[in-house]
Amino acid sequence: MNIGKRYLLALALLIFVIVAATCGGEEATPAPAPTPEGSEESSVGRGHPSLQVAACALLLEIAYADDEFADSERAHLENAVQRHFGLEPDTAQQLIEFSDRTRRRQVDLHQFTRLITESYTMAQKMVLLETMWGLVYADGVVAEHETYLMRKLCNLLDVKHAYLSEAKRRAKPK
Repeated sequence: MNIGKRYLLALALLIFVIVAATCGGEEATPAPAPTPEGSEESSVGRGHPSLQVAACALLLEIAYADDEFADSERAHLENAVQRHFGLEPDTAQQLIEFSDRTRRRQVDLHQFTRLITESYTMAQKMVLLETMWGLVYADGVVAEHETYLMRKLCNLLDVKHAYLSEAKRRAKPK
């Protein structure tokens, strides 16, 4: 099976997993809103960030990597969060704001990358990496620190560099 077919199969599986997690196998219900500001717990409780918060925090880390969160990056992030997590615009915005507050309180990224490494399949990691590269490309400038951070996250997410290169190639504007 070539990489294109594997990627499509993995993407279909990711969509299935997200839909199943959101719907719980029953009638569709809206995704829970992120925990209100000031709370130490995420939407899954127990003091650990949810996968949505962890993924969104990493996306925000990339968005802020060049010290500028451009409108094009913000639009890309909002669209990606809505699409990947099946959220309405208001809920997606709440998730982004909550994730940003959570990200700022952390000393490092290990809490987020560990949760994703333990929970995501390689296909899900590839989709996340492609979304990150999309953010890097969104403002039209690839800063050196953005590239460095992508390599660092690749290592923290236990993804081989060949996969990072493939994600970069797929996300690069034509």
